[in-house]
Amino acid sequence: MPAIDTLCPECDARLLVAPGRPLPACAACGKPFPGLGPAPPPDAAPSTCAVCGGSGFYVQKDFNQNLGCLIFLAGAALAPWTRYLSLVAGSALDLVLYLFLPTATICYTCRSVYRGYPRNPAHGAYDPNTAWEQRPRAGPWEHKTRVPPPRRAPPGAAPA
Repeated sequence: MPAIDTLCPECDARLLVAPGRPLPACAACGKPFPGLGPAPPPDAAPSTCAVCGGSGFYVQKDFNQNLGCLIFLAGAALAPWTRYLSLVAGSALDLVLYLFLPTATICYTCRSVYRGYPRNPAHGAYDPNTAWEQRPRAGPWEHKTRVPPPRRAPPGAAPA
């Protein structure tokens, strides 16, 4: 079943939106979700993000990256005692997962994950340059981490 998996820009609470449904208010903080429209129908590939209005998407396998790293680290840690066969087994498991897991489409701007939707051929793999161009510069999805202002010298101190 297709769905959009996104986070509230105010409190980071998880929100799942069914296809064709409008974006509800956040259940955690109660604020209205600043979405632009209903989720796309289940048979349509996303071309504009229903959550933020962004037009940049990338496609990746729908798998927990932390679990993938854990599998690799376990294979690497056990390698000396298994004559490095654990690395071969981890690689084989990675290949099987890659071949059989579905893909997910992800918005560059708000990081909403579109699961179960058909793949748009215009969307490719993650590209750091596109991510930089599509980054939110203002609004609810702007990164909340700010560069701290430069340190000022205390009054009466010589300038550096």
